[in-house]
Amino acid sequence: MYTIGAGTNGVAPVRVETRFGSQLVQAPVEIDEDTLRAVAERTGGTYFRATDRAGLEAVYAQIDRLERTRLEEDRFLQYREQYVAWLGAALALAVIALVLRATVLRRLP
Repeated sequence: MYTIGAGTNGVAPVRVETRFGSQLVQAPVEIDEDTLRAVAERTGGTYFRATDRAGLEAVYAQIDRLERTRLEEDRFLQYREQYVAWLGAALALAVIALVLRATVLRRLP
C-alpha cells in the first residue's frame, strides 16, 4: 500500500459550505505523517509526500513506474424486453375493433 501525505502543514484554505454559499476559510491543517509512514511500512509499501499539484503528479508517476497490475473484468449485459406493453396495447385494440365490428359498426347487407 502506498500512502501519500498531500497538502501543507500549517494554515491552508478550506472550502466550507455556509448558508450564504461556499466560502474559503483559513483552517489549521496537520498531516499525520507518522501514521502514514507506519501504514506504508506495515503493508510493504512506501510513503510519499506532496505539497503541491506538481508534486502529487510526480508521486503518481513514480507509483505507476513501481507497480503495474493488469486487471481483468467480466462484463455482463442485461436486456429488458420492451415490446410487451406495445403488444398488449395492439392486442387490446384488435379486440376492441372486432367487438365494434360485430356490434356498433356492423354492416347490414
